Amino acid sequence: MNAPEVSNSGSRIARPEMLQNRLRVLNQKLADEQKKHSAAIREIQESTGALARLFVGYGQSLSEELKRNRKAVAEIQKGIEAVARSLMTGVSSVNSGHMLQNYSVEPQQKAELLQTLKWRMSRRGEFAQHNVLPFVDVQKVTDSLEASPSALWSVARMEMTGGEPDVVAIVDDNFIIVDCSSESPRQRRNCVYDRAAEIFDDPINGNAVSMANEMGVEILSADDYRFMIEFQCFDTYSWNWLKTSDEQRKKGSALYGTRLSPSPGVGRWDPVKHDSDGGWRGKLVVPIV
Repeated sequence: MNAPEVSNSGSRIARPEMLQNRLRVLNQKLADEQKKHSAAIREIQESTGALARLFVGYGQSLSEELKRNRKAVAEIQKGIEAVARSLMTGVSSVNSGHMLQNYSVEPQQKAELLQTLKWRMSRRGEFAQHNVLPFVDVQKVTDSLEASPSALWSVARMEMTGGEPDVVAIVDDNFIIVDCSSESPRQRRNCVYDRAAEIFDDPINGNAVSMANEMGVEILSADDYRFMIEFQCFDTYSWNWLKTSDEQRKKGSALYGTRLSPSPGVGRWDPVKHDSDGGWRGKLVVPIV
């Protein structure tokens, strides 16, 4: 038996068949690794494709949803425009210069309102706050109101909010109708003067200026109020905001009127003031027909 060949360094020299076996083993391992990586690559590709399809589907769904939303928004906008056109066609100018939606008064409410006004005007001598008001032709008053639906609507709002409207004067062929309740109209109390005064989180009943505009009436001026309290029993414990000029308002105050003080009349208050005894009175000018 021949001894194995030894190199000069003393190490054993591998035979060719051994090298071939090792090469086959390495090739097999490489092929196995390639298969493994190929499977991983396929999984990654499949996952990527699935994600791509998912995103494409999501994008299509989103696009369809946006289209539906745009259609819904367009329909809402059309509805808003229709309502706006309806409101604009229902807006009419009131004699006081305010703009008011020309809402009609229900027949039963109208009949009850006119009956109340007739009763109030025909029995003035029995009420302290009405006993010195001028006697007027009741039929002319009701005819004038019926001839002006917007004015009738405003008077109905005055009555509904506790103002007890009545004719207090006749000026230049116009009936001057004012809230004549003994105290500040109950449903208009606890309000600040105007929208700019709504600066706190306190529970309030809006503001006097906006309410008056919505009702189509004017807030009583200082002169109006002095005229009213000069000879009538008004506001023995309540007070009312009065029409305030822009110049005065810029100074940070608003006018009010009351009988509470020793010298009843008109004063200035912080426009953010509000309580359960303070509100406002309105005035409406109605042409006589």
